[in-house]
Parts: sequence; structure tokens; C-alpha cells
Amino acid sequence: AGETGEIGTPPENGKALKVSYKFKNNNDDQILMDSSDFTINVDGETYSEWFGTDDTNADFSHQINKGNTASGYVYYDVPESDEYMVEMDANPGLKNIKAKWKINKDDIQ
Repeated sequence: AGETGEIGTPPENGKALKVSYKFKNNNDDQILMDSSDFTINVDGETYSEWFGTDDTNADFSHQINKGNTASGYVYYDVPESDEYMVEMDANPGLKNIKAKWKINKDDIQ
């Protein structure tokens, strides 16, 4: 807020949802976690990262050493819904890891 420059484009689907992530590497090897590993699913539709924001700190790519943590956040252009499903499809250390987390509308601040 308060910065000059271009304002991002408004979300086409109605809502810019900011999702924060925090990771800890419990593996022995260094791993890479990238914002492109995550999508949001709403009523069967998949939404990838939204680049229309003017927030230059959004988007992340972290090389995480054993035992270390990292965090970041991403914006998604999504329709209004009672429920959002965050889906991860990552390949740290050549292992495919899939996970899902549900975000209820009431949980959004």
C-alpha cells in the first residue's frame, strides 16, 4: 500500500485469494519448492497462480536445506465459493508428492 507504479489488473473471476505457505524440509537432501507446484480447485475447476497483482513479493522458489524452513505466498484469481481446495503436485528430490488442503470461506481473513 502507498507504493506508486502500475496497479495490478483486477481479478477476472471475482476474487484475489492470497494463500500463505510454510515448508520444512524433513529430508536428508536439499529440496526445491516452487509456487508453480500449487493450484486451487473450485467446483472441479483448477486455477493456477495469478500474476495480476502488483505485490512484487508474491511468487516463490526456495531451495531448502535439511531441517530448514521457508515460507511464501501466492495469489489466485478465483470465483466466490464456500470452499477452496489447495492442491500440491511437487517433485522435490525426484519423488512426486501430492497433497490437498481445504480452505473454508469462513477461514479466510
